[in-house]
Amino acid sequence: MLFNFVYDNKDAIVDTVKDIGNSISETVGDRIEAIKNARGSITGFFGNLGSAFN
Repeated sequence: MLFNFVYDNKDAIVDTVKDIGNSISETVGDRIEAIKNARGSITGFFGNLGSAFN
């Protein structure tokens, strides 16, 4: 019974798994981009902070 359900819906199951994988990939990519942007902002702030003491 379970085998029949999986077999009958294999295309939908595969599409769902692919969609989940793509969503995870996009989310991780967005997080990495946000970290890169934050790192650039922090580096710029502290890099310019030193000139305030000169």
